[in-house]
Amino acid sequence: MRGRLYDLPFGFPALVVPEEDVHAVGTGDYLADAELPHSIRVGEPEDLAGWDVVHGELMTFVDPAERLPRIDGLERFRPGAESFYTRVLLPVTPTRRGQTVLAWAYSIGEGSGVHLPMGVWPG
Repeated sequence: MRGRLYDLPFGFPALVVPEEDVHAVGTGDYLADAELPHSIRVGEPEDLAGWDVVHGELMTFVDPAERLPRIDGLERFRPGAESFYTRVLLPVTPTRRGQTVLAWAYSIGEGSGVHLPMGVWPG
């Protein structure tokens, strides 16, 4: 995905993404959030200079109503409340398929810590 990855002094990473790439923000309606990536058409992302390619893992679940609340808890994201991370729907390009899809990721508003320009954590 497009963004900037940072190594925070707390021992975990932080992702900053371009606002133009955010298709939605996570809610407490986990089933609707799970369906949302399938209902939005993804076009080719426009070129935004100054952003890195960030690498990560793409996971799918058959039970989003159980998994998303647990992952939100792990990431300390509280839908509708102030949180360190925000769950955002972003275009990602899985290496096996090569086709851009929408996926949920956890991002922060602005970068801090050590910038990892190769987009891999740990750096």
